[in-house]
Amino acid sequence: MPRLGYTKSRNGCMRCRQRRVKCDEKRPCTACIRHDVRCSLLDAPVPAERWRADVADKEQRPSGTTHASSSSTSPRSSAATSDPVRLFCVPSRESHGVGTPALTPTASASATATDRFNYFDKFLLPLSSQTEAAWIQDLELMHHYTMTTAPTLPRAKTALHVWQQLVPQLATRHPFLVHQVLAMAAFHKAYLQPDRRSEYSLLASQHQNHAIEGIRSHLSGITEQNCHALFMTSSLLLICAFAAISHGPPSIEDMLDVFMLDRGVSIVLQSSEQTIQAGEFHAMFTCTPPARSNTFLAAVVGELRAFERRVRHEHDQGLLAPATAELISLEVARLVDAVDKATMTTEESEMRVVSYWPITMADEYLALLRQRSEPALALLAYYCCIMRRAEASMWFLGGWAQGVAADAERFLSPRWRAAVQWPLDQLRQAYAWPMDVS
Repeated sequence: MPRLGYTKSRNGCMRCRQRRVKCDEKRPCTACIRHDVRCSLLDAPVPAERWRADVADKEQRPSGTTHASSSSTSPRSSAATSDPVRLFCVPSRESHGVGTPALTPTASASATATDRFNYFDKFLLPLSSQTEAAWIQDLELMHHYTMTTAPTLPRAKTALHVWQQLVPQLATRHPFLVHQVLAMAAFHKAYLQPDRRSEYSLLASQHQNHAIEGIRSHLSGITEQNCHALFMTSSLLLICAFAAISHGPPSIEDMLDVFMLDRGVSIVLQSSEQTIQAGEFHAMFTCTPPARSNTFLAAVVGELRAFERRVRHEHDQGLLAPATAELISLEVARLVDAVDKATMTTEESEMRVVSYWPITMADEYLALLRQRSEPALALLAYYCCIMRRAEASMWFLGGWAQGVAADAERFLSPRWRAAVQWPLDQLRQAYAWPMDVS
């Protein structure tokens, strides 16, 4: 039984629906004005129900014009031939005795001269304006993804057809992939249009929530039929995890969350790795050695080896526990290995390192990062240096290197700051970053 004095809002804005509060349906609504955000109703068409009510109200008003009286006295045959509206009105069932649907009272009432386009009434489906607006937004996002976002994604230079054609085609069979594609496009539009960032970020979050629900329901039973869609959805989800940061500069905790997502997805999909690599997305795994050597990453490797010698020296001086020194040395070797593999397999070597090294990390190293261990954070600074170089061509990485490195630097003593002087100098030059050297 409905509550007394309560009217359900059926055409509320997206933000009110997301917050599950009643929307007053003004344009913009009072809640969006109060929170200083753009209301989605500003971009939505006027609800069809309101439009029909306005038309009916106009028809019921007494009119002193000669138009209504002339239409009542004109011969029927004349009305049928002279009024183009009549040519698109469907006859009633009784007049023909066949299965042609009769005009509804609403359509019949509007089949007057007040609406010259009433022949559309028979094709109005019982959909709310909010649903219509949502479909229009989804169409806008899908168009933006295929035309604008896809060319900006990793490996787009050599496998653009995968992002632009194969992914949307596969998405038609897997709704969770559709939602993640739309979330990817919404995050990109939020990046391109800062004045509408909150609106598109909310839209992206809504789609991504649906995508994650779909992924969870399929991960427990990965098959040859769904593994490709799960792989691509997970890949887009990882990119969106970088793009989604909007609460401020990314922190170490934010970075750890991304690491865990990257590692978790990789572990789950390992069972289907061969099937995925041999499938329609095989171009994503094709090795394309760069035409020129990567002098920047070569310099990083040299600095990493110097850092590893510094770690050994700290151990020899009794300033670092043997287990910690051994663990950091192993992680340095893993990061160097990630760089070597990346420089031999793709021109987007820095981005490859950003996504690959977290998969190989030891759980013990992640634990050291959570404990804000200085040598672990110092190694992370080198990773941030690589991430900063990838940021130049990957928009979704914007701000991550600076934010995480700045957060890590706060926990470093002067002794360990000296050990990471090179990556900090690289970041300072890139960001014009006035880092604290006290």
